[in-house]
Amino acid sequence: MGPYLCIANNNVPPSVSKRMIVEVTFRPVIHVPNQLIGVPPGSSATLQCNLEASPKSIQYWTKDTGEMLITNSEYLVEEELNNYYMTKMTLTILRFEKRHTGMYFCSAKNSLGETEGNIKVYEIEVATEAPTEEDMTQAGRGYTGGSEISNEVVFGAGGGATPRSRNNDHSSRHHHQDSTNKAQYIPQVPSQPPGDHGRRRPPGPPSSHRPTRRPTSQLPKYQWDISAAPSPPSSSSFLLLTSHLLLPLLLCLVTSLALP
Repeated sequence: MGPYLCIANNNVPPSVSKRMIVEVTFRPVIHVPNQLIGVPPGSSATLQCNLEASPKSIQYWTKDTGEMLITNSEYLVEEELNNYYMTKMTLTILRFEKRHTGMYFCSAKNSLGETEGNIKVYEIEVATEAPTEEDMTQAGRGYTGGSEISNEVVFGAGGGATPRSRNNDHSSRHHHQDSTNKAQYIPQVPSQPPGDHGRRRPPGPPSSHRPTRRPTSQLPKYQWDISAAPSPPSSSSFLLLTSHLLLPLLLCLVTSLALP
């Protein structure tokens, strides 16, 4: 389809030519390069249909709801004419949202017929970001409702343990320190046998946490097993030991007296 030129020449000027245009008429044909498009929220997406029709057709975009789409704040409709029978149709979704998902149709119609192509658009779920090191540190310290909870525990007279907030009043903290009958600050240290109480322990690494308090009733108690202590020797054992020591002395004395 297009212009044709017929030329007649017998080497005697001038030559004669005749130009003819061959036009083929057919109903519209639509080719869709991509029929399935995934779009993340907030980004743009471009839908494309390639149209061929002769004579020239009327083309438009519609959605599965029956709405005809035109250029506005949400969509941008464009057409590019490649030649007198080929047209590229594009529909751009400027800012994709969940309500934009569904089926889109590119339609064309001329005097010989009509046709349409379809493109399905779906939403791509964006993966959540991994927690940062700062978020994990704050979660480990125990932030609850904007108040940081320390590892300091106060034991009262009733035996209950209640976590204290670092945001409490300063005078309340001194009140707990002075009330020795109601609360005790006991550093939590590894247990050791009674014989090591007089030994100086090397200083440990500095810690950012305050020592926890434990009630006196929860401190480890040590008891000596008296039954395991060695018992004094009995009388029979003492006589046996004495006989073994005196017998060699008596033999030496008798031998020395018997010699001249």
